Amino acid sequence: MIKSYSRKTGLGAYVFTPSLAFLVGQNYRKFWRYLDIVKPMVYRKGRGVACLNFELAKLAEDLLRWNPWLAEAELIDMLYRIFGFRGEEYPLSVNRLFEDCLPVSVLKVEFQAAKKLIAGRSELHPITMLDDPQIEQAVKLATETGLDGIDFFSFREEEKNRISRISEAIGK
Repeated sequence: MIKSYSRKTGLGAYVFTPSLAFLVGQNYRKFWRYLDIVKPMVYRKGRGVACLNFELAKLAEDLLRWNPWLAEAELIDMLYRIFGFRGEEYPLSVNRLFEDCLPVSVLKVEFQAAKKLIAGRSELHPITMLDDPQIEQAVKLATETGLDGIDFFSFREEEKNRISRISEAIGK
């Protein structure tokens, strides 16, 4: 329907990151049928919906509440393995998950998963937090993964000064 108005017009959507998408009924294997641009929210830190640390913390918190005999650190480690996050130091308590960033390597896992699932049938522009303390590395990972672009989300006006750091990181 959108293309009937103009061939230059496309439809895009902000979606959950691949590891969380199934939890909210999103299916990356079907996005390309409807979307010209897919923008997964790949946030490794934050205190809200779609932030990986927050969503994993809430999941662990609920599982522990319903199953008090589970060991917190073992449960959280199991969640990391289920979601394919390995190889680095990850927070192993619910409180630390709420407060800390996940390692920057989770971005690479999510970028690669999104690229594999979209398989070039739609443009892929993941969104990451502009205030990420390792924003330069996030941009570098996006570039190395061969994404079509990367977008940034910001809560505060003062975070815009990070754009010059991003430009330097990609050599522009």
